[in-house]
Amino acid sequence: MLSREENELLTAVDNDTPMGRMLRRYWFAACLSEDLPQPGDDPIPLRLLGEDLVAYRDFSGAVGIMDRHCPHRGADLTLARAEDCGLRCVYHGWKIGTDGSILDTPNEPDFSRFKERISARSYPVEEHGGLIWVYMGPRDKVPPLPMLEWSFLDANQIVAHKVLVKCNWLQCLEGSIDSSHITYLHSDIIKSSPDGRTNTGQDFDPTRAQKTVEYLPSNDGHPRLHVEDTPYGFRYAAIRSVPEVEGRESNYVRTTLYIAPTITMIPDRPGFGTGPFYTPVDLTHTMMYVMRYRLGGPVDEEIVRSISGIRKGIDVEPDGTRARTPENHWLQDREAMRRGESWVGIPGIISGDTAIVESLGPIFDRSTENVGTADVAVVHARRLLLESLRISEAGGDPIGVGGEAIDYRALYPWEEVIPSDQSWQSHDPRAIRGIQERV
Repeated sequence: MLSREENELLTAVDNDTPMGRMLRRYWFAACLSEDLPQPGDDPIPLRLLGEDLVAYRDFSGAVGIMDRHCPHRGADLTLARAEDCGLRCVYHGWKIGTDGSILDTPNEPDFSRFKERISARSYPVEEHGGLIWVYMGPRDKVPPLPMLEWSFLDANQIVAHKVLVKCNWLQCLEGSIDSSHITYLHSDIIKSSPDGRTNTGQDFDPTRAQKTVEYLPSNDGHPRLHVEDTPYGFRYAAIRSVPEVEGRESNYVRTTLYIAPTITMIPDRPGFGTGPFYTPVDLTHTMMYVMRYRLGGPVDEEIVRSISGIRKGIDVEPDGTRARTPENHWLQDREAMRRGESWVGIPGIISGDTAIVESLGPIFDRSTENVGTADVAVVHARRLLLESLRISEAGGDPIGVGGEAIDYRALYPWEEVIPSDQSWQSHDPRAIRGIQERV
């Protein structure tokens, strides 16, 4: 468990806190590209890392993210007009470029050079993989954007979810690097295969790839966790026993990647990928992004959203707000639970995950918990963040930035049944990758 002081240190996001300063050394997803679909669309409000911002797409298609209030006299720039190369405040007509420069001050004399002495607070922006990314840290220390494998796919191969979660960012992250809960919380969707076949490795069946039930080769509910540090964070293996086949003992291995500070990659069926990651909104709210994608062709968005429990206009609105909230007890169906039709009474993987992390409260007090062997990866992430924070506050670079270049595109998790006498580190996941690329 953490001390209360460590808990407060890790959960903070404001710019005047050690963690807030460290988090600003990384790129974060600011919104979906579809939130600003056309040049000149209405500006939208954003709240990121405790700051109130505005995002817009000018007439050239470039995206700007800046302070929500005009540097002149503070008018709300969500009321502004997107124009060519900038955003024009409707109060006095000031025009601000995507880089924060003041391009026009029409209420000042023609000879005035006032605009040259001031600027709006703005941040570097990149757009890739259906997302708009923002960097809010020092301008002389901008790291490369983490271009993961889905960044290079066509739009019809990706389904991007955006979900607002009413709790601190660390609770969301810890849920994504907790492997043992899938046997319980997600048992309505992730099941042990009834016919001995699975959606992993050589047993992969493309005809079942986009169905609403996922089959795994083991129902072992107490996996053994092994963690290995990497330049980007760590990867870990959750090792489960499988029934003996033809006198041969085997293990079902699931590897998960943690890419500091808030990105995870979770194993999926061959040819598919899942990548949850998190943008802290403020101390008690988090925007959860989940990329579900298919390497070999189009992905069925309707099925993916049904599995996740975030159907558009039904479970989640465009701004990420959800129908299932703490206020309505996440619409848990206790009757379905009593009938044996559901374990948790909350359909959908993401719906279940968000309900659980919100049930911990806005900021969970980790000094009260009792962690065990199933929590090895969660505990390791906390230690890694604390060490990275110590280095950052001493003037060094936090993990994953400022050091050796990382080939993010080459990072992917895997799952497979391997002989019990084979170490997971020695297993060559390129064999799995080969299956994925042929799908």
